[in-house]
Amino acid sequence: MLRIKDSKANTNFFFSDIVRNLALKLRGLAMTDHHLEIYKRLQQECKSLGADIKEAITNDEEMQSSVLELKEKMKSMMQEAISTDERLRNAIINFFGESFLDALWVMIYDFFNHDYVGQKLKDDQLWFVD
Repeated sequence: MLRIKDSKANTNFFFSDIVRNLALKLRGLAMTDHHLEIYKRLQQECKSLGADIKEAITNDEEMQSSVLELKEKMKSMMQEAISTDERLRNAIINFFGESFLDALWVMIYDFFNHDYVGQKLKDDQLWFVD
């Protein structure tokens, strides 16, 4: 058996915790609630009209405005986290490369897009690969 304990794995867990916390913070904002309300409205409209939701999302100005607003918020949240946490900045550079400093905001989006569900485990839990 192999006990996983290396810097890449630890960096990945550390970074995942940061992204999760940022995503949950974003979810708690009124702008996210508003975005979801727009989506639900479009869903209902498409269902009653038999229209395509993807086309409705693409063509709805309010939805596009909301998407841009959320995108800018995610970028600013990640930039703030990077600028205030030297360990995070170093982890990103060491794990992904310096060119990713401006691009990793998208992982906040991915947290919701993939509907991740997780449970905090004990700090002393070990992973074994057999």
